[in-house]
Amino acid sequence: MTRRSESGEGTWEHVAYGDYVAALTKPALAVMTYADELGSQEAYRVAAELYDEALQRSEEFPDVNYKNAAIAFGKFRNRDSPCKMVHYFSVFLLKTSSKQEHQILRTLRDFLVHEQKMQEEGEGCSSEILLTAKKAYRHYRRVVAESK
Repeated sequence: MTRRSESGEGTWEHVAYGDYVAALTKPALAVMTYADELGSQEAYRVAAELYDEALQRSEEFPDVNYKNAAIAFGKFRNRDSPCKMVHYFSVFLLKTSSKQEHQILRTLRDFLVHEQKMQEEGEGCSSEILLTAKKAYRHYRRVVAESK
């Protein structure tokens, strides 16, 4: 299917691709809502996996989907979920136009401090995730500073 950015605004390709992208994340949001109601780790796992699979298919998702994916990974606790959470929060901060995401910025800052210690011990997330988190942190701080 043609990427939305490759087709003109208002064309059928643009609309169809938008529907395709939305259809990929609706099941994840439904499962995450269910998980929130029940507090179910299994449902958070499924929501996180659905978001992860969907977001790997395109870079054209609305920023809220990256935030939701990060939240799902944050609530699902396994060995890899902190790294995935930080990755999706980083992508969210790089994409969002919101200036009200200070808690997410603090989460990234705390992660980077913690991860620096983990790297010294030979553990932690991949260098790609760390670089994306640093880039997002700097980018978002700059955006907020410019808006003042």
